[in-house]
Amino acid sequence: MSTPLKNKRVALTRPDNESLAKKLKALGAEIIDMPLTEIAFDSSDNIDILSEIGHYSVICFTSANGVEGFFKHFFKKYTDIRCIGAAALACVGKATSEALAKFYLETDIMPTVHNGESLAQAIMEHRDIENEKILVVCGSLSKEELPKILQEKGNAIVDTYQVYSTIKKESQTLEDAMFSFVNEGADAIIFMSPSAVEVFADNMEKFVLSKKARKPKTLSIGSTTSSAMRKLGIPLSAEAKEATEDSLVDAIINLI
Repeated sequence: MSTPLKNKRVALTRPDNESLAKKLKALGAEIIDMPLTEIAFDSSDNIDILSEIGHYSVICFTSANGVEGFFKHFFKKYTDIRCIGAAALACVGKATSEALAKFYLETDIMPTVHNGESLAQAIMEHRDIENEKILVVCGSLSKEELPKILQEKGNAIVDTYQVYSTIKKESQTLEDAMFSFVNEGADAIIFMSPSAVEVFADNMEKFVLSKKARKPKTLSIGSTTSSAMRKLGIPLSAEAKEATEDSLVDAIINLI
């Protein structure tokens, strides 16, 4: 097997890096596991929304974590996947669609550009949603643009269902990984969410590299994360062409 990343150090900043790390290690990379956030699935199962699940025309999933959190709640109330009803299922991107497929459900609507605005546009192109009920499954830090566009431009009746929280880690919980990053550096550091970018920016003085450390290229999983990097003054070396792990791996190979 070709090892284009042999002797390259790659710092990963999201909570669950197992899948991406495996792909990078297979290409020869050394991984610095430096999760800047963590995911906590909400305990409330919001009986009102789940009781009305069959009344929604569209159910929107904005992340793979949203899919997992939703079905943790769903299967507390129902034992049959068919109880989800006849709603069209919309996913923001491929990773979210793959998470949905684990429950043997196909994605009906997915935009070519993986963000909330594009997902809203794809839904409105798929069907007339005026006065229809739509459910947006989301996390605590999800932006409001998706439900806002569906309401204001599509005249839909939109409910949001928060199923997980993104918690920003304190720097002291990352001491070992930070020590490795600061003293030896990396060839690349990967940001996969705006919240991870914010934690990095908030602790910038603690991530200052030693003189002998490798200076990393910075990569983003997609446009929303790239926007957060620009806003907070973090240089952007490259953005994945698609918001997928494989596209991100390609970007790393091409960059370093």
